[in-house]
Amino acid sequence: KGAQEFSLAELKKQAEIAALPERLTPRQIDQVLAPVQASVHECYVEFGEPSGNAKVSLVIGAEGKLTQITLPSPFDKADIAVCLRSQLRSAVFPKFRGSPMKLDYVDQVQ
Repeated sequence: KGAQEFSLAELKKQAEIAALPERLTPRQIDQVLAPVQASVHECYVEFGEPSGNAKVSLVIGAEGKLTQITLPSPFDKADIAVCLRSQLRSAVFPKFRGSPMKLDYVDQVQ
């Protein structure tokens, strides 16, 4: 009986995964990242320079969490970098079933 319950739980989990989209749409990504922009401004208010457009490379894992954040120079070496990474890591995307998604995101740091 225990094995049967386990298999039902497994079947349910497989069905949930199968129902997930293969990839996230640009709109879904924008909806998650838009609120982060306000947090990025808070980083700038706290740390100041550098400012400008930061083309950030992101990798979103299937669980909806960022698995990689690469900041461009000069942001990567500045005091503001830890704050920017922290704000970006707070982003939670919808789950999907495909391979990790790589994307470039332009953050306006000002």
